[in-house]
Amino acid sequence: MVLEGIDLIRSDDIHEYTAWLSKTWDAGAHRDWVKLLIRNFSRGDGMKVIGGSPDASVALIYEDAHVVVQLRCLSDAGRDTKNAGVVSTSPVSSAIMPISGGVIAYRRYEVDGFQDVHLHSRAAKIREVSAGTCRAGEIVEILRGPHCLSLKAPVEVFAIQVSTKKSDQLSWAFDRVSGRSLGVSSASIGASRVQLACRALAELGSYRAVDSLRDLARNHSFHFVRMEAIRSLFILNDERLLELLRERALEDPHPHVRTACSRNLSRMLEAA
Repeated sequence: MVLEGIDLIRSDDIHEYTAWLSKTWDAGAHRDWVKLLIRNFSRGDGMKVIGGSPDASVALIYEDAHVVVQLRCLSDAGRDTKNAGVVSTSPVSSAIMPISGGVIAYRRYEVDGFQDVHLHSRAAKIREVSAGTCRAGEIVEILRGPHCLSLKAPVEVFAIQVSTKKSDQLSWAFDRVSGRSLGVSSASIGASRVQLACRALAELGSYRAVDSLRDLARNHSFHFVRMEAIRSLFILNDERLLELLRERALEDPHPHVRTACSRNLSRMLEAA
């Protein structure tokens, strides 16, 4: 079995999977991984290959309730240079092991001024703490939380990546030169889909969706979705929007939502 023993781990701790990767490599299983690599990336007739970011192609080879295992092709060729100076936190913890090709160069950063992943602050700033290279059979870890890791692969590198499913909802972006925070984005695919649905309903003028949008604005667990639902209700000219803004300005659990509702409530009352 190519991934023998991984199904027995059943953990959200990436270090347990790092130990499994090392043990499996030492046992010679990397030969089977290379065979999978050839089947997926050279011949292209194996498992579905998913186009990821411009510098990576991905093939899913294992998944359970705790972890996802992928084969990745990493290369700087064709990378979007517009975002070359940006580094982001990872919403999940991962372990990457090159199995064929070149060497991965990496730089690690820690985030100072990071109080809560869900509370973005312009005061947050990254500082580089280490740099190195990772060759075939070696492992570099990417940890969720107040950490960033940048990877460079000047020559095409094929790697196996194990990622835990336990995830933060937000990813923070930083300028690599100044170290300053550039903003946050949703790291939840499910929540992003709900946000897009809210926008589509507003743009289509779907007034029958008002009750559903009000429910999202009050009860969805992710504050990005609650804010998107409120924006959509504004676009739809919901007659009860002022009432909702008053309520969320006092009762929403996230300070950013409370502040935004309070400010917009004041502006609407001034304009009335």
